[in-house]
Amino acid sequence: MLNYKRHIFVILISIIALASSAQTIKYNVRGNIAKVGLNSYAYLIIHAKPFKLMSVPIKNGIFEFNGEMALDSNLYHTASIFVDVSNKITVAEVQEKYNKKEFRFGVDGLNFMVLETIELSIDTGAKMSQAKIVAGGVLTKEHQEFRKIYNNPELTLAFIKSHPDSPIPLSLFSSFININHMVFSNQSDESKKFQLNKMYDLFSDRLKKTKKGKDIKSILESEK
Repeated sequence: MLNYKRHIFVILISIIALASSAQTIKYNVRGNIAKVGLNSYAYLIIHAKPFKLMSVPIKNGIFEFNGEMALDSNLYHTASIFVDVSNKITVAEVQEKYNKKEFRFGVDGLNFMVLETIELSIDTGAKMSQAKIVAGGVLTKEHQEFRKIYNNPELTLAFIKSHPDSPIPLSLFSSFININHMVFSNQSDESKKFQLNKMYDLFSDRLKKTKKGKDIKSILESEK
């Protein structure tokens, strides 16, 4: 009887540990559209594989998405929004348009963001890519900032130093490892390796312990 209880206890501990290791993010995407026009529905596309698509009605110019999503091995998820008169658009239709390059995320009325708690102010439904962040959106702002400077080694180092726990630069770190990346195009191989390791060392221990962090560490060590 004692052994039976002990086995049950071990099983329960294992279940709890497994549940706690499955990281999820909660998100709240809220938008206020000044000029809605005929658009009655807002859509949120989560750039997972496959895409996740959901729609909500726009009421008095306001739409809101709430949810929770597993990160799996990702550091974060990105998403886009658009509006339409119909609520019958399917994920297959969105995927097909994307594959045919009929629109790109971040343009063509599709605002690009990191999936998180964020509030947007939007002029018209046709200008979703020009939406302004009025609250939240910490990672989205970091993403916007980092994309502007990551081709500059000095600015990249400064960004990571001031944002050591930001998953944004770590998620894009793989492109830095490419020996032909323009960031280090004028430097020797040894200088590139030194810069890459210097950048990596600036990240927080939390990020270094993620799957992405460990994978990058392995690549850097293999380059030595």
